[in-house]
Amino acid sequence: MTIESKLVSVIVLNLNGEKILPRCLDHLLNQTYPNFEIIIVDNGSTDGSVAILEEYLATGKLSVVRSKKNLGVPGGRNLGLLHARGQLVAFMDNDGCANRRWLEEAVRTLESDETIGGAASVVFFAMKKIILNGAGGTVNYQGYGADFLYNAPYEFARMSDDVLYSMAIGMVIRKDVLDRCGPLDPLPIKWYEDTELGIRLWKLGFRVVVSPNAWVDHHVGYSDQFLPDKIYLCEKARIRTVLKYYPLRRLPSWLLREIPNARRYTGERRGIPARAWLWNLVHLGSALRWRLHCRSMKGSFWHLVHPSWGTFPPPTPNNKAFQPELWQASSRLVLDGCTDLPQLNFGWYDAERDQSMTYRWTDAQASAFFRVTSSVRSLALVLRGSSAVQRVRLILRRAGELVPESEISFTSTSTWEAQEWSVNVGDGLYELILAAQQVHVERSGRRLGVAVAAIEFQ
Repeated sequence: MTIESKLVSVIVLNLNGEKILPRCLDHLLNQTYPNFEIIIVDNGSTDGSVAILEEYLATGKLSVVRSKKNLGVPGGRNLGLLHARGQLVAFMDNDGCANRRWLEEAVRTLESDETIGGAASVVFFAMKKIILNGAGGTVNYQGYGADFLYNAPYEFARMSDDVLYSMAIGMVIRKDVLDRCGPLDPLPIKWYEDTELGIRLWKLGFRVVVSPNAWVDHHVGYSDQFLPDKIYLCEKARIRTVLKYYPLRRLPSWLLREIPNARRYTGERRGIPARAWLWNLVHLGSALRWRLHCRSMKGSFWHLVHPSWGTFPPPTPNNKAFQPELWQASSRLVLDGCTDLPQLNFGWYDAERDQSMTYRWTDAQASAFFRVTSSVRSLALVLRGSSAVQRVRLILRRAGELVPESEISFTSTSTWEAQEWSVNVGDGLYELILAAQQVHVERSGRRLGVAVAAIEFQ
């Protein structure tokens, strides 16, 4: 049997998705992979989703499974699996738009090695497609999950091969392995179902790997509006995942860390840990039954767990929030946290003050746009490094191009200074990238490159 002849059942969850569902389905129907079926699980929609789905039934590629009530994410996926006929299964959400080669590339990765049980897609933010939403992920000792490369610019991303789990959106799995895993735990309404599936695959002796050319755009947050109290749902799912799967010898130290971990919740959120723990104590019996169900699975996943306690992942620049207004770009940029926003592209932390100086720290790489209206001869920066001696590279290129017009390497120090270099560029729109060759990692986990107060072409 060739790779292309294997039937893939693509299971799509939908809840009140009439505004985004057609876009999702159009992308799926345009796949280059020749042999697939689409199973839409309508999770109790009350909008016009059903009428939209009826229009798509004529394609012959699509079937609809309706639930009168919302079964949650794991329950909805379980319902879809009951109707899946394929040797392979893929998961998609109604807020995902798959690249036309997505399924072909994911299946190629999955079938490249019989030890691979699941393939993780590379997921981008749909509203800013140069920034990654994630490419696989892991959890830390505390049980908090994190998608790898979250908020990272794709150009500088360094993807892992093996990952603990695949993000549920774009996940592709062997159906026979999925059958051995058993159904997803339906009690948590949402979150950590992808983590659970990844842990089970590793415990069964299979790998989860990233498929680097299987791309999905994600309209983040659309479905969250239909679920109340996201933080509480995440907390109770995190605790339940630890109770079901973490090695017994790890649980005492984890329990001791839960007390200080709960104290970080203040104000209106103070009661969330208690509510999450109470829910888990009520459902402790079923968690123990899941542990017993998995005790015959002898594979290990712990080598993929991040060795950190407390909250996870560390803070990153909110790159998806930067939406440059290129028509407002000028030859000068003052990093004041307000007027700088139309020019920032990625890699900038929130504005801070140092006495009278307002500035922003960069991540390892940061990008901003400049419009030059006449030939310029120099580039000046006011900055300081995050360490005593720091090597920094400036890459200047025309917007939309990858080949640099100019590259400059220099050394910065930990004190504020103005530096100036000769450049020779004509009028046009340019992107300037600052790449710190070393970063300072704060206690909070922030990765600091250089602090910049102003940039100007002269």
